[in-house]
Amino acid sequence: MKSITHPFTLAALFGLLLFNQPAYANQPTHQGHARTALVIGNGLYAKAPLRNPTQDARDLAQVLRRLGFEVQLRLNANQRTMEQAIDEFEDTLNKHGGVGLFYYAGHGIQSQGINYLLPVKNTIERERDLKFDAINVNRIIAAMDAADNALNIVILDACRNNPLTRSFRSASRGLARLEQTPTGLLIAYSTSPGEVALDGDGQNSPYAQSLMSSIQTPGQHVLLTFQDIANRVQKTTKGQQVPWISSSLTQDFYFQPTDVSTSTASVVPVPIPPIASQTAHIAAHVTDQEPTEQLLPDLKTLETPITPPPNAYRWTSFRDAMKNGSQGPMMVTIGTGSYDMGSNDGNKQEKPVHAVTINAPFAVSAHEISFADYDRFSQATQRTSPSAPWGRDDQPVINIRWQDAVDYTEWLSQQTGQRYRLPSESEWEYLARANSTNRYHWSDELPQCSELPISRIDDARKFKHNQLPFCAHKLKQKQAIRINCRHCFSWIHDGKSFPVNSYPANGFGLFNMLGNVAEMTQDCWKANYYGATSDSSAYLTAGCSQRTIRGGHWNSGHLNVRVTSRHAFSINERSDKVGFRVVREM
Repeated sequence: MKSITHPFTLAALFGLLLFNQPAYANQPTHQGHARTALVIGNGLYAKAPLRNPTQDARDLAQVLRRLGFEVQLRLNANQRTMEQAIDEFEDTLNKHGGVGLFYYAGHGIQSQGINYLLPVKNTIERERDLKFDAINVNRIIAAMDAADNALNIVILDACRNNPLTRSFRSASRGLARLEQTPTGLLIAYSTSPGEVALDGDGQNSPYAQSLMSSIQTPGQHVLLTFQDIANRVQKTTKGQQVPWISSSLTQDFYFQPTDVSTSTASVVPVPIPPIASQTAHIAAHVTDQEPTEQLLPDLKTLETPITPPPNAYRWTSFRDAMKNGSQGPMMVTIGTGSYDMGSNDGNKQEKPVHAVTINAPFAVSAHEISFADYDRFSQATQRTSPSAPWGRDDQPVINIRWQDAVDYTEWLSQQTGQRYRLPSESEWEYLARANSTNRYHWSDELPQCSELPISRIDDARKFKHNQLPFCAHKLKQKQAIRINCRHCFSWIHDGKSFPVNSYPANGFGLFNMLGNVAEMTQDCWKANYYGATSDSSAYLTAGCSQRTIRGGHWNSGHLNVRVTSRHAFSINERSDKVGFRVVREM
């Protein structure tokens, strides 16, 4: 099989060195794996004092310490104190490396596209005073970048509406979006660029309260943590405040790793996703007819988490602002590349293997479109929301027709001014493979339990054998369960879809590409790849009544959650096993 090719830069090669670093689970933090935070809360301003920032900073510092951070806390700091704290922060990062976090609560202001944080006891009267009497956010970012540590997070709860802007000619509401940031940095704003945040009526601001709650969620990826924060703040403020992030992370990070001491490192190498072959076998009524066992060699059982080879791919994420004041789904940027599509080991519909080139970069939603995403569309277009047997919010949207998914992409396009659509089938497989050539997005092997081999799982589930919960607990403790499928021990007796942020992302930063729900594509159904094109375009015929779905679902067996399997789906059908994700053209 032809190997996947992907252009690498010197920066990407440097990233490869980062990804080779081990996670050091259950060991104390040490050189390269420390957690360092600088937390500043300013509220005692002579003009426009703020009630919550000092309490926000004090409370967050306590939470961060419980999560293993060494915290420098500064309250009601003047300019000299803030500058000294930033210098000390840079020195500490240089010495210990690892993860750096900067949090600021207080007044912030933008002037000519530059963001400034305002010290207390400032004497700022004119716009030009900002350069000398305020703290340029770029100085903080430069200090973190100079430390050359693994990963940095900047959190700016600094968008309170400052009355100083009234006397400034070019200053405007809120903070400005930073267009150019170093690799390995996530910047979180408490509200959208150009908008203002609420100080809140309680002990903490809505943003700080949501932040402290979300970062303590075990096993939640950092990007999903900030997505959770955004959802909480929007609900608390009834849509008045919409948090926003920009990231260029090259590594996974968990504030509170699952089953790992808070003193351990939680910068996790981004895994390289492999290739599989067979997806959900879903026909007119979404049935699961397993292909014969001769299609693949027997899969090895595995009782320990698989450690995939390092991946030098760098991905960034963003969310488009929408006209209704909310944000679109979290999107991940995807570069160009080439790969061999299909499998010679799977069903005939996966043949022949053929070379495909992705010539243009694009973006794709980090996870399946959720009920929370889709319900905003339903409400805006006054259509009936689909049924949700297992809850809404972060569950993947199901029980919709293919045209409903297309309508959602057209609504997103109208709301954002960008071009959204369903992925083509060749784009989908490129995303699922994520620069690998394995059957699954982590390796050729499905994690299993030696006490209960794959061939016995269905009978054990039917008769509710006690080995099922034993094996599930055993694999969960080792964090070996990677997808939601019938043979994956993700569920024991009664199957269902799981939240869209379940399980680790693949090497492109995409969650649940395999299992959970099968995903719709643009392509009309074609029974094989004979005559297939070599680019990323979709296969379309006039008036086709069946489209292609990929990825497998929660009731798919182990042979049907490989990256190459595919099947037909009627455009008029609704299923609790089928959902979708979206692509945005760049």
